[in-house]
Amino acid sequence: MPLLIFLIILSIMIIIHESGHLIVAKRLGMKVEKFSLGFGRKIVSFKKNGTEYALSLVPFGGYVKIAGFSENECLGNTDEFLSRSVFQRILVIFCGPFVNYIFAFLCFWLIFILGFPRLTSMVGSVMDKLPAQQTGVLAQDKVIEIEGKKIGYWDELQELIYNTDKSSLRIKVQRQDKIIEFNIPVKKEEISDVFGKKHSLKIIGIKASNEFIQVRYNVFSACGLAFSRLIDLTKVTYSGIWWLITGKVSFKDSVTGPIGIYDMTKNVVKLGFVAVLHLMAVLSLSLALFNLLPFPVLDGGHIFLLLIEKLRSKRLSQKIEDAINNVGLSFIVLLGLFVFYNDLVRLGHIEKITSFFQSIVK
Repeated sequence: MPLLIFLIILSIMIIIHESGHLIVAKRLGMKVEKFSLGFGRKIVSFKKNGTEYALSLVPFGGYVKIAGFSENECLGNTDEFLSRSVFQRILVIFCGPFVNYIFAFLCFWLIFILGFPRLTSMVGSVMDKLPAQQTGVLAQDKVIEIEGKKIGYWDELQELIYNTDKSSLRIKVQRQDKIIEFNIPVKKEEISDVFGKKHSLKIIGIKASNEFIQVRYNVFSACGLAFSRLIDLTKVTYSGIWWLITGKVSFKDSVTGPIGIYDMTKNVVKLGFVAVLHLMAVLSLSLALFNLLPFPVLDGGHIFLLLIEKLRSKRLSQKIEDAINNVGLSFIVLLGLFVFYNDLVRLGHIEKITSFFQSIVK
């Protein structure tokens, strides 16, 4: 079941992305010869309005073939890709990642409407020798106010504590039927984020409980929250990519591929539809942002070459473009192989495979 859901999620991501290219190309009057889900040998196909739609053997990817995409394929017809203006060609390429971005927004919007579990501000435990314990906070206390601001959820509590510029905080907690106020000193501590980057954060020494409540929003509030989530994750993603490029975070600890995504899918499926929807939103957003990087072979790389063409008022030669794209493709393939192997090692599959063959030899 997780494998089937993984393949469905992957197929949805690819179909949405390639549909962006397909729809815009057709709307601009370009001839789209083929739309393929997957690569390699065709499993099944059909033709509609001059376009062949195919399901191919290798599921990890897909493509849209537009007539006259390269000089070698050009016949001089007006419905070919290279016969169109730079702006129209950029629009066709850009709309693949763009629809992935829009799809991510719609997923987040739906999540906020359907409702999702959110940690309450109940204290699960207090940490030894840290300010909260020393001032008398106990497990099962519910934080209801910090510096006069009402608190209902753990993320609100964290944000206020992390971002405070005060040396101590006035915190009210509810303990059974009593309201107790503490003045708790704030301590600085260095922690690592999801990318392994070190940050200095303020803490008081409390941990969350496992108390969740289902939170839902109306259509309009959900729309605003979805947009905010999208922007926040966009900033985090591009920050993470920049830290990878500059070597501030470990590449092998911060990047995952199909095996890692499948492993995530197995865990997410157990949490229900909303969790799967969240995974789809994050994957669609990541696909959009990664594809817009100005790197050869990626959509962003094609757009970069088109911008150079606009500045020069003429195209680079097909030979130079092919050489650039071949270098980019080689790098992407090597990167893919590294990520694939890294996932096998990180998730313990290499050890299992080695043990299996050792058992056979014995």
